Amino acid sequence: MRRTATLTMSTAAALLLMLTACGGSAEEEQSTDVGDAPQEQETRDRPSDRGSDEEPSGEASGDAADDEHDVAVASVDASQVLAEQDYEPTRVDGTVSFGMHSLTVDDDTMTLRVVITPELEGDDDSITLSDIFGVHRFAPTLVDRENLKEYSIITEGAATWWHAEGLETGNGEPMVWWGVYAAPQDEIDSVDVRLRSDMPEFTDVPIEESA
Repeated sequence: MRRTATLTMSTAAALLLMLTACGGSAEEEQSTDVGDAPQEQETRDRPSDRGSDEEPSGEASGDAADDEHDVAVASVDASQVLAEQDYEPTRVDGTVSFGMHSLTVDDDTMTLRVVITPELEGDDDSITLSDIFGVHRFAPTLVDRENLKEYSIITEGAATWWHAEGLETGNGEPMVWWGVYAAPQDEIDSVDVRLRSDMPEFTDVPIEESA
């Protein structure tokens, strides 16, 4: 019986030592895990820290887009015309000057620009195309006599015309009218421009490529 008790005590002591050793390993392992956690968190945080100092990619691509597409405002010098003629309207007293610019082609379309300057009698503060021509639409025709063709303003139905509308100016002040036509179907470098049936045509008006 004494031997059995001795063995039991020895066995208990051995088990206690084993548990103590296992407990120490667990504590060391736990200590190691806790110590590594801040390092792992710090490592995860570094990319965002670096990114805050860099320029966002969206802004860079936006700048590139601005460089590729420079927006400008088209301008027409009313004083620089190729030729001009005066017209005496029947609705008002006085004359109206028409100055011709060259036509410009841009892909499938061609644009005509005409400088219109009213010199009318009276004290009207503003003058419109309707005051000059009445209800009749101002729609010049381009004439290609070499190929026996005429070009009219592009329309989309009866109500939509590709030209300037609602123009208004002061007496003696120029206004620029524009109209859009189909590009020439043939290899030509000029056309005749008929503003109205009761006016002489502008002949050999040059056609240029848009800048």
